Amino acid sequence: MSDTVMEELQHKAINRSLDHIGLSKEREGEWRGGFSFIQAADTQLGLIDDFNVDRMQSELRDDLVWDEELARIARLVDTVNRMDPSPRFLIVCGDQVHGYPWMKQRGAMERDFISAFRKLRPEVPLLCVCGNHDVGESPTPQTIAQYRRTFGDDYYSFWVGGVAMLVLNSQLYMDDSKASAERLGMDQWVDRVLAGIKGCKQALVFQHIPYYLGDIDSPRNSDKSKYFSLPMELRKPMLDKFKQAGVTAVFCGHYHRNAVSSWNGVEHIVTSAVSLQIGDDKPGYRLVTVTQTGINHQYCSLTN
Repeated sequence: MSDTVMEELQHKAINRSLDHIGLSKEREGEWRGGFSFIQAADTQLGLIDDFNVDRMQSELRDDLVWDEELARIARLVDTVNRMDPSPRFLIVCGDQVHGYPWMKQRGAMERDFISAFRKLRPEVPLLCVCGNHDVGESPTPQTIAQYRRTFGDDYYSFWVGGVAMLVLNSQLYMDDSKASAERLGMDQWVDRVLAGIKGCKQALVFQHIPYYLGDIDSPRNSDKSKYFSLPMELRKPMLDKFKQAGVTAVFCGHYHRNAVSSWNGVEHIVTSAVSLQIGDDKPGYRLVTVTQTGINHQYCSLTN
């Protein structure tokens, strides 16, 4: 584990966009043929060694290690680097690291995360999505600002090959009690961006927490369902809003299991973790192929 000075994440979002690295509507707004990208989730450095410890603890063990997560990231990077043609980007859908913003190991985890992905070939930008461990279960302006300094904006949009992409901070949907102004700002931004992409060939959304698991009407009547899915009153209104704007799929993580479903023509894709598995899946990533008519995707194990 690293004690070196923090490296800069190369492709982090600025001013709610990735225009500065060329993923803008002006440069990428037209369809140029099919392409692929990689979705991963919950690299969560430190979780495997910390599993079964209360997630709300104020600090992690001094001897906590995350060598296994780094080994899995190395396998992911090596796999992506060998793909021909290269995917257009690799996106990690939240919980880059296990330590909450206030925890003393957080800086070392961030350094190691950035260092591990530095080996990714330069034409494949690493993009990050905000998760609950990244900003805290009840995010504040301070924890969100801390996230932005390291990983870039907590919500943003970009374009690739004629497809509009939106990245959302789903933790603000889960609990905005300490960040109501930030939630309002994101809600207004989402409406503006969706209005601006109406009529595009297709659009995709990336966030950490799933809207639902299995069935959109599944109640949140247990601690598990409350933790792993968003409030019911958000689900249909948000997915309806996405549908009207041309969104064809929502990609999530957080569940540490795979779960794929669809509602009203919007596919809802929950991808298991690079880090600890809670169910029977293997650590892995999702290979997504974008065509003129939609997407195809396959979960791929990192243990093969």
